[in-house]
Amino acid sequence: MEKWVSDFVRTAIALKASGLRTSNDNNLFVQIDTEELGARLKTNGGLTEMMTYVALADNFSIRSTWESSEIAIQTLQEMRAEKNA
Repeated sequence: MEKWVSDFVRTAIALKASGLRTSNDNNLFVQIDTEELGARLKTNGGLTEMMTYVALADNFSIRSTWESSEIAIQTLQEMRAEKNA
């Protein structure tokens, strides 16, 4: 896979992990560990799904990249819940 694909997905993961807003809603989230999120996504297949989506899509965004992988969304939500607990 081309390097720009992994760079883009890595950026998408880092933005979500930072807790910054990536859409027009007003939700702010807790910051979580970027490396741990990436490791979990690599283990559970979410990273591969996201990278495949970016590599094949004609148009994509941070949001659509995350929406391409239900596993990735669940992992992100679980890590946020763990941090909030």
